Amino acid sequence: MSSYIDAFEKVTGQPAPPEAGKLDQLFNQIRQGKTLPPRGQQAVAMGLTAHTLNDAREDPALFAYYRWVMTHCFKSGQVNELTARLIGMAFTSANIFDTDLPQPLTLNPWQLTPMLDFPLKNKQAVVIENNGVFALLHQEHPDW
Repeated sequence: MSSYIDAFEKVTGQPAPPEAGKLDQLFNQIRQGKTLPPRGQQAVAMGLTAHTLNDAREDPALFAYYRWVMTHCFKSGQVNELTARLIGMAFTSANIFDTDLPQPLTLNPWQLTPMLDFPLKNKQAVVIENNGVFALLHQEHPDW
């Protein structure tokens, strides 16, 4: 049995939810200090729905178990997770403009016009609306 499940059941006196074992791989990656994709991708990689680790309404028992393990088994700041919060009112891009500015490049609306002075680095671009997917793809393929 999983050490995380054992700890949860011993301390809380509650049985772990049936899907709890699926999270062991994630918890082991955290313990090893691996960089994790955004939380939605973490859930999907384990065969769960994308909102399972973010929304208590998706699977309340599994969400409570996940939060308990994250709070009681790991130190604050121990999780090395890519954020999905890159895109908002600003325009975030990677490898669009031929510049030595660090990538990804986030521009506010008032910064776009001056950027038009820079040549384009590529002739084609892919538009991705899901910021979590953007963050993961840029992490895995920084030159795209």
